[in-house]
Amino acid sequence: MYCTRVFSSESGVASHIRHSHFPEKTHEEIVKSIREAYGTSRKEGEKSSGIITPSLIKFSMKNNNICYWCNREVKLDLSSTDPLAPSRDHIIPRSKGGGKGTNLVLSHVRCNTLRNLIDPDAFKRLMNGEALTAAEMWPDWF
Repeated sequence: MYCTRVFSSESGVASHIRHSHFPEKTHEEIVKSIREAYGTSRKEGEKSSGIITPSLIKFSMKNNNICYWCNREVKLDLSSTDPLAPSRDHIIPRSKGGGKGTNLVLSHVRCNTLRNLIDPDAFKRLMNGEALTAAEMWPDWF
């Protein structure tokens, strides 16, 4: 049987893990094993550890666990590399001057990846089943 727990340590490193029940391990021992397995942070070029962070869980819950783009539920009990796992997406890409705050929305990893540089309004219409032209999807290129 699996249970989902959120652990944080005194240094502020937090991890969301899925694990078997560990009645014999203390909280500190579990945090230590997480640090040893995943490290305290990712270095450039390293693959994701598959952990959905507590801040992303909180962001997801604040947005009712609904993907902004497809209006479907975002699952929190998946690996962060799963296509249906939660991610933050910038409505206006940072490369085009978009910032954080109100520019961030909850999306599935898949929706975030599919959208890429497609115009936000056009992508929302596309995800709702509307047919679009290339000029509507990429207005900056036409």
